[in-house]
Amino acid sequence: MALSTENKLYISLGVLAVLGGALFLQNKKEAQEAQSYTLSGQAAALPKVELSDDDLKKVDKIAISKPASGDAGAPIDIELTKTGEDWKLTKPVNAAANPT
Repeated sequence: MALSTENKLYISLGVLAVLGGALFLQNKKEAQEAQSYTLSGQAAALPKVELSDDDLKKVDKIAISKPASGDAGAPIDIELTKTGEDWKLTKPVNAAANPT
């Protein structure tokens, strides 16, 4: 059974439509994945932290821990402490902090 030229054309258009749809879906998936790596995409996954002005006034110590990088190195702990109206770096060294 030989296919006519018209049937071959319809089959070709059908295959082209399926491939075009697959390409569209793949591009859409890649765009969504790329969005998850952007700053706004990552920020959406983070918990929302809200502090009132009274809570902000009560803060007198901030501690940040950075894990060890790669195979070598030790974790780094950074600590800021408020004394009066000024902030002071108390860990890893004892020094005045930049007021800005």
